[in-house]
Amino acid sequence: MNYTYSKKAMLQLLSIVRYIESKNTIGSGERWLQKYEHFLYKELVNHKIIPVCKNATFNKLKLQCLKLND
Repeated sequence: MNYTYSKKAMLQLLSIVRYIESKNTIGSGERWLQKYEHFLYKELVNHKIIPVCKNATFNKLKLQCLKLND
């Protein structure tokens, strides 16, 4: 399965990576991103069974939610 990030999503992910790197060791942000992408790859294979979000606003919009590291 192939997926792409929007420009906004990529900028947000890079912001998270930089934050993680600032609080931990060099390379920790990149490792987090690799784990995140592995999680997405695994979970999105069965994207039709992802539940609708429990959050009332998201539920109204029929958005589906994934939980990473509950």
